[in-house]
Parts: sequence; C-alpha cells; structure tokens
Amino acid sequence: MNNRLLKFIAVGILFLAGTTLWANEGIEYHYFDGDKRITIFLQPDLLAIFSRSQSQSETKARSVDASARLLATGSEVHIFRISDKGAVDSLRQGVVPGALKTDGSASPVFSDARSGGIKRALPGGVIVSLNPVWDDKQVATWANSLGLEIIQKLNITGNYYALKTAAGIQSLLKANELKARPEVLLALPNWWSEYSHR
Repeated sequence: MNNRLLKFIAVGILFLAGTTLWANEGIEYHYFDGDKRITIFLQPDLLAIFSRSQSQSETKARSVDASARLLATGSEVHIFRISDKGAVDSLRQGVVPGALKTDGSASPVFSDARSGGIKRALPGGVIVSLNPVWDDKQVATWANSLGLEIIQKLNITGNYYALKTAAGIQSLLKANELKARPEVLLALPNWWSEYSHR
C-alpha cells in the first residue's frame, strides 16, 4: 500500500475511535435551583436501580443487559455500567430500557461534568415552593388542575411541597415545566446523589 492510503486509513480509524468515545460522554441537560440554571450531563452507559436489595438490582440490570456491571452501591440505589447497544441507545434518549421503564425502579444517571463528576439519579418526585399566601386548599386546587399528586407538605419554612412524578427523566422535565409557571418560586427534581440526598 502506498503511504497516502495508509494515512487515510489511520485518520479514519482515529475519527471512528473519537466518535465512539464522544458517544458515551455526557449529554447536556439542565434544571433550575431557584433562578440559577444548572447544567448536568446524562451518562448513556450508566443505569441506576432503586432497591434495598443488591441482588434484586443485579437481576433487573441484567434483564436489560446480561453483561451489566455493578459500579457503585448505596443503601437504596445501585449504579450499573451498561454495554448492550439497544439499552445504551435507549438511555442516550433519557429512556429507561426494557421492562424497567414501566416498573418505576430505574433512572438514567447524570453527572456534574461531561465525563466524571458526582453521579445523580432521579427516583421520582419534584420539590416545589409555591406562592406563600396560598393555603393548603389553594395548593390542592392548583395541583389537581395540573393533574399533579401532592405527596406531602414539607415541614420547612415556606410553602414547600413534594409532588409525585415517575422516576427518571420525567422528574427532571416536570420540574423544568413547573419552573416556568409564575406561581412556582422553585421547582427541583428530587435528586439522589452520591454524597447527599435531597
């Protein structure tokens, strides 16, 4: 082969390798903490399963990828690296793969940096702070008008409530949707993170 063809092949291989590496780096999303926009990155090869039982979590992870590998574990969450192409493609779109998408026990994993950083997942729920002059009846009317279920009023100063949402990206999307409403002062997804629980 001539040198020109070898250089072309080498450049092609480097391009494909770079594309593969980029494909598993974080995909940018955001949420708001008050008025501060915070960027986070979806990690398409990671899956969080919420369960007290590590063995049940492993069974669930392996139902979508037989080669799922446990990376981290906490008291109620287990993080797995997924390599199955279909499962990774699904997670890349923010969708939990397979039967896990309907059982509410799993979430894509996000991090604070495009590659690495503190891992976060969404067990479901949104925390909102509402108009401080509203009473419980007005809040219930508001929630019903939007098809939202109140889990509880939080025992902190202000008009804070926990609202029910599905686990995973639905929690993030709902928080951002609610944040855009004028009566909502704060709307945060209920994050699990490696270091603290909200």
